[in-house]
Amino acid sequence: MRRRRKLVLRGSLIILLFLPLLALGHYFVFPEETRCVLIDISDFSKDNNLYFKAGVDINTLNIIRKYISDAEKRDSEFLGSLTCKPSFIYCNNEAEYAKYGNGSGSPACTHTKLGAYIVLSKDGLNTNIIAHEIIHAELYHRIGFFRYQFAIPVWFNEGLAMQTDYRADFSEDSLKKYSDSFRNLPSLRKLGTASQFYSGTNEKIILNFATSRYTIQNW
Repeated sequence: MRRRRKLVLRGSLIILLFLPLLALGHYFVFPEETRCVLIDISDFSKDNNLYFKAGVDINTLNIIRKYISDAEKRDSEFLGSLTCKPSFIYCNNEAEYAKYGNGSGSPACTHTKLGAYIVLSKDGLNTNIIAHEIIHAELYHRIGFFRYQFAIPVWFNEGLAMQTDYRADFSEDSLKKYSDSFRNLPSLRKLGTASQFYSGTNEKIILNFATSRYTIQNW
């Protein structure tokens, strides 16, 4: 019994020693996501599930809350009741968004591995974009890490999120324009990974999003 306790204690000490190393390693590989996970010890203020810097005026906060509420309502009508409770981090300038976003140039992003964090820039403040990001968080929460990362192709993930994202650039009319009246649609088999889906010209990426949206919509 005493030997067993020693082994358990030794194992616990090893885990405690390795935790800081794991955290440091995660920061170097995923610095933005790590900052999101540690947001509670940052200089951001918090109101329920919304984080923001001091100096953001009350009108802006009310607008953000309204967009979030409208997006959640839209998504729940599409998927049924939502199971994920993401945190929202509003970045009031480009420097803040560079620290917490994903560096892709998108107006918003979602981190999911260590909790769901939806990071919003000023350009991400609309119902379409927030509804889109909530779908990503919801899909991850329902199917788990391994299936989200390795079983679900990127075109499906983005196409699903586009079902509640009504931006005109990704509409059926836009798809018709960019695909020569649907004659030149990209192959979904070649859009399974992030490097395949998000590479190329802006026009090509819009075509990838619109095609994914159109495909799932027709299902």
